[in-house]
Amino acid sequence: MMKDGHAEGENVRVLLISGGVDSLYLYYKYQNVFDKLIFVDYNQPVRENEKKVLDDLQIDYETLILHGLPQEDNGYVWGRNIEIILQLRKLFINKRLVIYLGVNAEDMTRSNTPLFYRKVEDVMNESYTGGIRIVMPLENMNKHDIGIELKKMLPKKITPWSCDVPGEKQCGNCVSCKQGKASEVFNIW
Repeated sequence: MMKDGHAEGENVRVLLISGGVDSLYLYYKYQNVFDKLIFVDYNQPVRENEKKVLDDLQIDYETLILHGLPQEDNGYVWGRNIEIILQLRKLFINKRLVIYLGVNAEDMTRSNTPLFYRKVEDVMNESYTGGIRIVMPLENMNKHDIGIELKKMLPKKITPWSCDVPGEKQCGNCVSCKQGKASEVFNIW
């Protein structure tokens, strides 16, 4: 039986893609692996900046809209990552879902670590048919090394969006920009 272009029970390999360094690296390194590229719009202020990078690179993607999640003033969205996985599981119900994430060795917020995703994977596999696997190929790489490799892969001069503040340029002062400076990833572009 076919649904959404895939046989029921068949693997569906999804890359969660943004305009950032990690997901772009995964896209270019493994682009022939993925069945779907999904951009998640959780009403983040920089979503248009992120989508512009993808559009400038002519990357075809689908959008999963998750508005209404509780958000702090600093932009942190509570429960975002588990909600994304839950919605993907529902979207591809009865399929063996393989989700590729750009989690790197420097991503250490509680809800964005390999341990967190392994727990989510276990709960999802107990709760839903079809099976789920969460793959994090970058979990042992640092942002700087990922950025150096990505720059070699990009087909044209484009700077990935790694800022929490919308605008024409990256602000240099938000949490993401400070992490980018600390890892020297900004020195690459």
